[in-house]
Amino acid sequence: MYDLVIRNARVVDGTGAPAFAGEVAVKDGKIAALGPKVEGPARAEMDAGGKAVAPGFIDPHTHFDVQLLWDGAAKPSLEHGVTSIIPGNCSLSMAPLRAGDRPAVIGMFQQIEELPPEAFTLAFDWTWEDWEGYRRALEKGLAINVAPLVGHSVIRVWVMSPEANQRAARPDEIAAMQGVLRQCLEAGAIGLSTSFVDVDENARPVPSRFAQFAELDALCAVLGEFGRMLQIVPEFYDADITIARIDQLAELSLKHGIPTTYSPVFDNR
Repeated sequence: MYDLVIRNARVVDGTGAPAFAGEVAVKDGKIAALGPKVEGPARAEMDAGGKAVAPGFIDPHTHFDVQLLWDGAAKPSLEHGVTSIIPGNCSLSMAPLRAGDRPAVIGMFQQIEELPPEAFTLAFDWTWEDWEGYRRALEKGLAINVAPLVGHSVIRVWVMSPEANQRAARPDEIAAMQGVLRQCLEAGAIGLSTSFVDVDENARPVPSRFAQFAELDALCAVLGEFGRMLQIVPEFYDADITIARIDQLAELSLKHGIPTTYSPVFDNR
């Protein structure tokens, strides 16, 4: 017996095929049957009234990092059909982060998200420093699927503060960053995000922009150990630099066998 059958639907199955009139059966939280007509009993039925029924959308570039701590539904994502989100973009995440370094990272978040300081100090209890602690805080009350990245700038702050946004890293610091990234991936981060363009509230470059290629290459080697992804934000204001970043991204992806995402891309014609 199915848990739910949705009838009279305009089914868009996510394969790229045209929509078709059909029905969808769900059992144990998974699609159990799909077609023009689903036979068999169900505990509940729903008449879609000819409306579209489709897989939930995945939003791969969000900044719900803070909001999720008081709004587990990441409003208004669900209302828009988004059922999975990826926070931790643009080299920023809420962990790993020591208490003394919070103000600096909050300033970076405020520049990108335009959130007031109170969003970071009054809306939740900041009880963690490492990634595992942040994950446990997120897991309370979630109503949407969350697959967070860990931010390159935040890892730099953890290892190099207060010089994270002043210089390139030394070999020993790069090795330390690799260790921190491994801990985050083991605790549930799906990959690393970095940025070549973002600034903090004082218009200073975020720490990831001070990383040389050797540092990014070393971190991608760790991503390759886990089969995890790299997300970058390029210098989208310059076409030549953007193309160069695409070449660099391809090199890292092929060398380490990792998936990558690249956003945003603008056409200024």
